[in-house]
Amino acid sequence: MDEPGSLDATRTPPEYFAELNKTYRFVQDLFASKENHLCGYFYTKEIDALKQEWPRLLGEGWSFGNPMYSRGNIEPAVKKAIEQARKGSGVVYLIPATTGTAWFNDLILRPCDVLDGYTVDNPTFSGYCLNMSGIGYRQKVTFLKGRTPFLPPLGWDETKPWNPPATDSVICEWQPPLR
Repeated sequence: MDEPGSLDATRTPPEYFAELNKTYRFVQDLFASKENHLCGYFYTKEIDALKQEWPRLLGEGWSFGNPMYSRGNIEPAVKKAIEQARKGSGVVYLIPATTGTAWFNDLILRPCDVLDGYTVDNPTFSGYCLNMSGIGYRQKVTFLKGRTPFLPPLGWDETKPWNPPATDSVICEWQPPLR
């Protein structure tokens, strides 16, 4: 795990994970530590999720990830999610909604056709969702209203102010295409 003060060690809000888990029933946490994992099966910095094959959607289940937000970490994580969806995995990420960045446009928006859009409104989070189709995978992107209430890293010095990531967030879902 990263340094206790690092934004890369920021934790997923438990209520977000619980709400998503109702739908997806996650079997593994892709970017975790022994201290903060959200699923019984998880990858750590030492056992790099980006170097592994992930469970297949049929028969094994969905994977959850809140990848590190620091520069250079999101793009490889999104590429891996798309690759694994093309191989049959179901993946859900909580990632920054940095729509002006090259990675967001090149990996999330440009390669997909929008099938439909609708609003999401539940007690935990709300936003606008786009169902999309790429080559060899399907994608759903939910642009969340308001800032995500991330938790400080474990070991955070409570005498210091907590400044969570200063970006809006999206929940991205990738899965194999309908057959």
